Amino acid sequence: MKTYRKLKELHPPRRTRYETKPLPTDPPRLELTLDSLLQAAHSAARGSAQGISGWRYEHIRFFLPGDGSGGGAGSCALLTMA
Repeated sequence: MKTYRKLKELHPPRRTRYETKPLPTDPPRLELTLDSLLQAAHSAARGSAQGISGWRYEHIRFFLPGDGSGGGAGSCALLTMA
């Protein structure tokens, strides 16, 4: 119990109530263009942590045109289906 008490002292509860705003019922749709995807993939640091899919930027870069590693329109179509 000593440890628990010390932790509670280090992390006291908020003094004011934390309130959130309700989410919109009809949020705007996310529009992802090829240009924005290319920009994000090419500007990401190598060795970045993977996303929820388990893919790293290096995996995505392989399928995108313009990186010189064999990607292209056919590969982008494959990526779209996955």
